[in-house]
Amino acid sequence: MARHRRGCRELSYACLAASGSTGRTEQLRELMRLQRENERLRRAVSDLTLDKLILAEVARGNY
Repeated sequence: MARHRRGCRELSYACLAASGSTGRTEQLRELMRLQRENERLRRAVSDLTLDKLILAEVARGNY
């Protein structure tokens, strides 16, 4: 792939911006959207994990 020739091993803003291609705008927008969604999902998993731990403590009677 062309990214590997530029030294980019993963899709990132820096790699896309370094390409200088004007057709990359949509890819940048999609990357940023996916990064926001990923962060939102990580927070959701974190909250659910905390809830699970709290419920486990209550079930054991350690409250």
